[in-house]
Amino acid sequence: MVKATVPKPASGPGSYNSIAAQYARAKAIKDAEDAAKASAEKFAKAPKEKSTLERLSERKRDRFKREWIWVAGAFVWFLFIHASGLYFFTKGFLLTRLVLDEKSSCAVPPIALNTHFKGEGTIEGGCWHPKTFDRAMVVIIDALRYDFTIPFKNESQAQAFHNAIPVLYETVIKEPHNAFLLPFIADPPTTTLQRLKGLTTGNLPTFIDAGSNFAGEAIREDNLLMQLKDVGKKMVHLGDDTWTALFPGYFEPNISRAYHSLKTWDLHSVDNGVLEHIFPLVREKEKKAQWDVMFAHFLGVDHAGHTYGPNHPGMTAKLQQMDQVVRELIEAIDDDTLLVIMGDHGMDKKGDHGGESEDEVEAALWMYSRKGVFGRTDPSFVTPPPTAKVRPVNQLDLVPTLALLLGIPIPFNNLGQPIEEAFAGKKGNSWENLASVGRMASAAIKRYQAAYYEARGIDESVVDGSPRALWATAEAAFSGTGKKKMWKEGYSGFSTFQAETLRISRDLWSRFDVPSITLGVAILAAGVIALILFANDNAEDGAAVEDPELDRAEQQLELENFSKGITTDDDETSSRSLVLGGLIGSGLGALAGTFIWGMMGQDLSLMEFGLAGASIAGPVGVFYEQIRRRIQFSNPLPTTLWGWDGSYLHSQSTYYASETSSTSAPWQLIIPFAIAIALPSIIKSYYATSRSYEGFAPIWITWAFRGGLVLSAIFWVLDAADGGKWASQYPAGLLRRIRVPIAQTILAVALGAGTTAFTYAPPCVSISTVIQSPPPGAPQTVPPKPTVTILGFANTHGSRYLLLVTSILLSLILVQKPMGGGSLALMAWQTLSLLEILDLLTLTSSPIGPIVLALLGSFHFFKTGHQATLTSIDWNIAFLALHEVRYPWSAILVALNSFGTQILAVAAVPLVVLWKQAPKKKGLLRSVVTALAYHVLYYAVIGLATTMWAGHLRRHLMLYRIFCPKFLTAAAVMVVVDVVGIVVALAGFRVNRLSVGEVFGW
Repeated sequence: MVKATVPKPASGPGSYNSIAAQYARAKAIKDAEDAAKASAEKFAKAPKEKSTLERLSERKRDRFKREWIWVAGAFVWFLFIHASGLYFFTKGFLLTRLVLDEKSSCAVPPIALNTHFKGEGTIEGGCWHPKTFDRAMVVIIDALRYDFTIPFKNESQAQAFHNAIPVLYETVIKEPHNAFLLPFIADPPTTTLQRLKGLTTGNLPTFIDAGSNFAGEAIREDNLLMQLKDVGKKMVHLGDDTWTALFPGYFEPNISRAYHSLKTWDLHSVDNGVLEHIFPLVREKEKKAQWDVMFAHFLGVDHAGHTYGPNHPGMTAKLQQMDQVVRELIEAIDDDTLLVIMGDHGMDKKGDHGGESEDEVEAALWMYSRKGVFGRTDPSFVTPPPTAKVRPVNQLDLVPTLALLLGIPIPFNNLGQPIEEAFAGKKGNSWENLASVGRMASAAIKRYQAAYYEARGIDESVVDGSPRALWATAEAAFSGTGKKKMWKEGYSGFSTFQAETLRISRDLWSRFDVPSITLGVAILAAGVIALILFANDNAEDGAAVEDPELDRAEQQLELENFSKGITTDDDETSSRSLVLGGLIGSGLGALAGTFIWGMMGQDLSLMEFGLAGASIAGPVGVFYEQIRRRIQFSNPLPTTLWGWDGSYLHSQSTYYASETSSTSAPWQLIIPFAIAIALPSIIKSYYATSRSYEGFAPIWITWAFRGGLVLSAIFWVLDAADGGKWASQYPAGLLRRIRVPIAQTILAVALGAGTTAFTYAPPCVSISTVIQSPPPGAPQTVPPKPTVTILGFANTHGSRYLLLVTSILLSLILVQKPMGGGSLALMAWQTLSLLEILDLLTLTSSPIGPIVLALLGSFHFFKTGHQATLTSIDWNIAFLALHEVRYPWSAILVALNSFGTQILAVAAVPLVVLWKQAPKKKGLLRSVVTALAYHVLYYAVIGLATTMWAGHLRRHLMLYRIFCPKFLTAAAVMVVVDVVGIVVALAGFRVNRLSVGEVFGW
């Protein structure tokens, strides 16, 4: 430091020079002090040179971060392979039919008319057949099952839905010429949107259409409403807003009313809205003139089924309400109006639908007219069928029936036939009319089939069972002598032609793309092999030796080498090798696929060829890298039986109040409170075994976690009270307005505060200092030495990571019904017990732990009330924390409910490795990678097996009832596990490891 020069004071007081000298001296002293202060501050701020241990710890931390990125990349690559394999398999397995753009025209029938009538070819007289009605009311009572409408005489065995809507049956018996009632069989999938497509186009859906039930697109192909619009008919719509999504711009805007359709917990809002407007439109002359055709869609019966099940007083009330509505409509309509009451599908014994069980496809169809134009070809047909197995009609048949009755063209893509009762005449012997309408509908079907074959490039003559001969036979009979018996034979011939054409169409649209199926299976199989190699490459040869002296010696040697500049950069896992091999292989494969596409010009798109090449060549690159590393197999597969639990077959439901209910029994409401009392204490006891109940753990487990469970219990009590009308004296919707914020609060605590606290909380440890007093009689010359103990040291990693698992567990318990929450709590207890067993037997590096976790996830999937079927999806959960559907939050809530057990299992996988591990345990990343790989492998094997069996049994009778739902469930679970494994398990482990390393070093 340069010493500051301070001027001496001048002689002679008061002189100017003396004052100037004093000022200069004072300024110099101040400058010297400032310089000294600045120098001190600079010295204080200068970074201290880090010790060798600190620099080594930083290097290990940075190395861990880099290695983790490669690990995440490896599992992202596995996700890509799984998604690609599933894409190609579903592309070949779940086909969609080709939609033709052609439209029928009023002036151009598919075949020449056999008889002429006044106004033919016009809407005034009838396009292809003399019209019977000028107006129509089509009323859909959603989920109106056929047996709801038939009398049930054994009162002692009657259920809530029996004898609640008798008007349909009674009217047919009293006025057989004015009404008829028939079973109305739906083609699966039995979801509302797909049923409306079939009811308006007359064509068949495909299984993959079920996925669009909640996001319908406008129908572009020819349909009833399009034909009505083209001939100038004014249409009005009331009720389910699915209609406005399918037919935008079709309805009169000033008088139509659409209501949200997915609030299944709300039994009355949609129905009340329809009732508010339907009768003024029918009764008031001014409003009646504003429409020609009405579509009214009631949802209360369907929502009662979803909420309570069919055997519930709520269902009785809704059916009785509909009974009264129908009676009032009968009185309100005029002679020129056709009244149609129908269900779009049925419901199973729990009130759900979507599949192809008998209860789901057996709806009801009832037609009424004041004119008395209906008849039966057999007097015994006057009485409606006793069951849906007797004289059913396809829902497709409604399209040509309504079209011909209203005098409009039959939509071009129709495959249905006219319903006999509507054209048989009062005496039931109008065979000429039946033959004429059968011939017209069959000719339209024949025209459509020819266009479809041409568009697909199919030679109709080579199609097995081609109905050409049936058409020729029916046409010959129709063109015969003209006697009554020939009309009857002609009608029978055209009915046979239509039935055979429908059968062939079903087979034609069930043609599978075998190459795509094979490609998908091959990609998934390659992914399984790559997972096996990856897991075995990272697996430890045996249990690590736990020797503190040896660990200290190894750390000292590492420190000395690092101080000398000797470092090792070997990867802890084989993730880098896998990612590089996969990327190189996928890149080359994508280029090769693009080249092949350019050379061959196949039907697949350029993107699909590139994806196929990348998906095939990617695993090849991985295999090459693995061979290069000289992988040696040693017990590559865990000796565990893998498979889905099928114990739900022929079992009695204990999840809901009964087999015919969708609600929890009142006694089950005790379960959430028991969980709130017991589960935090159980978790605390497992912390206590390693004295880890320190730090943030008591705050989270005792207060936040338990408080969230108490709120969850209160939520389900309010839900039960709302559903059971326990508080009917309060305003409608009050309990819902209370419980939705409760659910939002729980989710905010669990997923918001919980994950945030996990990210920033220090390890669950504390320091205890104990000063032991010398024994009596000992000399006092030596002072007592304090004993310092780090509580929780032996379980530093596991105790902290468990905080994340409990955060996820809290949110999952909320979205399950009370019995499901109990099952999840039991699963959490089993998981903690599994961790103790693995630690006791030194099996933390064995595949047993992650595989048993996967088995627990699969087992409790069924124990939480789920099945491998569409109908077991609890769509009500979409509104658990919301008042209306909001994407993506509603979908996330449904996914948490459906796959909660698998999510909890994969989130807990790192605990298999981390439980009761000291802070500086080596090889943790490698062990976690191995455990997660084995866990994902379990689901990948199941996914591969289900795709193989579904592809192999694609012609099996039970394909869409068993094998296809099994495949869809396994595929969804595999993707969910892949995503959660990356986003939760790997990311959570990274946060946990960095936090522990920050406190204890590396």
